[in-house]
Amino acid sequence: MEPVTVFIRGLPGLGKSTLAHKLSGITNFKIINPDDINTESSDYIEFAHSLNVKRLKNIKYRYNLHQAINYLLNGINIIWEQPWRKISNISITIENIRNKTPTRYIILEFPLDIDKSWRERENRFSSKQAFKKYVSKWQPLEENRNTVLVHENISISDLINRINSTV
Repeated sequence: MEPVTVFIRGLPGLGKSTLAHKLSGITNFKIINPDDINTESSDYIEFAHSLNVKRLKNIKYRYNLHQAINYLLNGINIIWEQPWRKISNISITIENIRNKTPTRYIILEFPLDIDKSWRERENRFSSKQAFKKYVSKWQPLEENRNTVLVHENISISDLINRINSTV
C-alpha cells in the first residue's frame, strides 16, 4: 500500500503543531514542519550546498520537500504542517511529491479564525497591518474526500479514520 501524507494547514496559532503531535503520537507518522528545521545542522547545510544555486529561495521548503520524499520512498508516512496560504502552493507540493513517489494524501484544514491567530502569534508579525496582509492571501479549501475541516467537535479517532480511508 502507498504511504500516506497528511497535510495540516491553517493560520499560525490555531493548533497545527498540537494536532500534528497528537496524531504522530498515535500513528508514528514523521512530522515535517519548517519551524522545526535546524539550519545549523550538517544535514541542512549539506543539502543547501548541494542545490548549487546563487540565490537560495525557499530553502526551507525545498529541504522539507526533500525530507518528505525520502520518508515516503522508504514507506514512512508523514504529517507536513505548514500554513499553505495559497491553494496553488499545496497543489504544487502534492504534484512534486507524486512525481517522485506514489502517496495517498489528505489535507486537514483549520477554519479561518483571524482573531485567535492574531492573539496567539502577534509576536511573529511586525504589525497588525503586516498580519492583515499575510491573512489576505489565505485561500480556504472546500471539504471533499481529500480535505477535512478540523473543528472543535472532531475527535482524533475521527481524523485517524479519515486518514486511514484516504484513496
